[in-house]
Amino acid sequence: KSTIFDKFGSVKVSDSDSSKFDKSKFPLNYLNHIMMVSKEKEIVMVSSHEVVRKGLVDLKIPFTLVYPHSSLKSEYLDRYKNRGSPESFVSMMENNWDSFIDSCEKQTGCKKIVLQAGQFLIDVI
Repeated sequence: KSTIFDKFGSVKVSDSDSSKFDKSKFPLNYLNHIMMVSKEKEIVMVSSHEVVRKGLVDLKIPFTLVYPHSSLKSEYLDRYKNRGSPESFVSMMENNWDSFIDSCEKQTGCKKIVLQAGQFLIDVI
């Protein structure tokens, strides 16, 4: 996501980090933020958490879900390690990879892009 931000700049792109939102009011506060920012930005990158995706569909906010092909677990775990993600995040992704990908594959009400080996978000925007 940082590559996209660097390429397109803050004028067009917003990276809305869900971890910065009050969990007691989540996801409504986050969805409200997404709606507000989407009026100002061309690209709003948001959390892919299932509850957020459900909220986007319920609120009829169009979105594109971008996620890696299920066979790319090792590649993505290496990416997370190489970019310096915390070990807790890498471990969580390792343990929940299949359920996360399955959830994305079952998602309805949006456009989907499945990243292939060696492909990055910047390649599909």
